[in-house]
Amino acid sequence: MLRKLLTHGRQGTLVTAIGWTLFKKVRPLFRVFLLDHRIIFRVRVGYWPHLGNPRSFYEKVYWLKLHNRDHRIAALEDKLLAREYVSERCPDVRLPRVLFVADSPDSIPFSELRERCVIKSSFGSYARHLVFFDPASSNHEATRDVCRSWLTPRPSVGGTWAYQIVQQSKTRQLFGEELLIDERGRIPRDYKILVFHGEAKYLYVVDKRFCSQPTLTFFDACWNHLGATRVGYELESSIPRPKRFSDMLRIAELLACGFPLVRVDLYEVRGEIYFGEFTFWPSGGLGRFLPPEFDFVLGEELELPCIQGQLRIVTDECRND
Repeated sequence: MLRKLLTHGRQGTLVTAIGWTLFKKVRPLFRVFLLDHRIIFRVRVGYWPHLGNPRSFYEKVYWLKLHNRDHRIAALEDKLLAREYVSERCPDVRLPRVLFVADSPDSIPFSELRERCVIKSSFGSYARHLVFFDPASSNHEATRDVCRSWLTPRPSVGGTWAYQIVQQSKTRQLFGEELLIDERGRIPRDYKILVFHGEAKYLYVVDKRFCSQPTLTFFDACWNHLGATRVGYELESSIPRPKRFSDMLRIAELLACGFPLVRVDLYEVRGEIYFGEFTFWPSGGLGRFLPPEFDFVLGEELELPCIQGQLRIVTDECRND
């Protein structure tokens, strides 16, 4: 605990960390009318949400996160199972080579790794459950410690049923993927395509992700620059259209068919399209756009499931009604 406090102090986030810790302690007192979720949304996004009648993109994403209990989502949150789904549904998209699969940090075969790679967990977020490994310089024990921290179930501030299912899964694994490098000699641009009801309408491109100033830039499906980004990122004024952009949209729509909203992450490397991951709740429904109005522009594209005009919880049993 002391080490965590010192770390937050050095990072200038001590007050925030203490605030969230106290909030988690008293959170059960705020659960009437989803008040705890409304408080979280207000703090993270900057305005009070209308979860009974969502209007903006992040309000609707948060509603889906709470109520859309389609258990296919929990399965596809497993990154190894998602690879199988992609291979079956869209064989022409490439997948980064898997170098190993391990049940625990102690069984990672470091001695067999001969190239730089990315070590991931089969569950959890891309940003938090990822470590770059270089056999020439990486510390094996330090890498094991990082991976071990992933395996400790932790309640999420905005956690949901699917997060809990994945966290409690007995098949959680670690795996190593080849490190993709593009023609620039860098980690390739990440094309995050937002598919609404089976139609790819918007996307954002993330570049320089692991640099001091990562960029995030929104485009529509015709590659028109929209002048929008997210808080914490720089806006890039000019990004070349991918050579196989139309193929990327087609692949994203094929993979996302049957869901109200899916973000499909793809890469273009030397003329080949690679699959990254699925995201069913972008930013966990807790992001901030710049300009803020863009939140409501995207929100117009997403229709929530309803019966007789009333929003309803979607389960596997009622999907075929």
